[in-house]
Amino acid sequence: MLQYLKRQLTCTRKFRRYYIVGTKATGFNQIQDRIVEKVQEQPGISQSDIGRELQLSRQLVNYHMKELVSQDVIKLEKIGNRCVCFSQPLNRGFH
Repeated sequence: MLQYLKRQLTCTRKFRRYYIVGTKATGFNQIQDRIVEKVQEQPGISQSDIGRELQLSRQLVNYHMKELVSQDVIKLEKIGNRCVCFSQPLNRGFH
């Protein structure tokens, strides 16, 4: 039986990824990998601190954090006037 490929554009639309039809596209891009590693190293770190330490703009970190929160990889909590990040247990086979 033939397996067809489907195309999925990445967030920048510069690159295309191909997946076998019927499979789910999973995984993170390099920026998301770096963000998850930083949150795991320093639980309770803020998005601004992540951007500063990884030399990324706050807006770029915010964009990727929204993606990670929607995938239940990162949890955001408001403590006082700061929004801090914690990693969720990875049970989806991403790493």
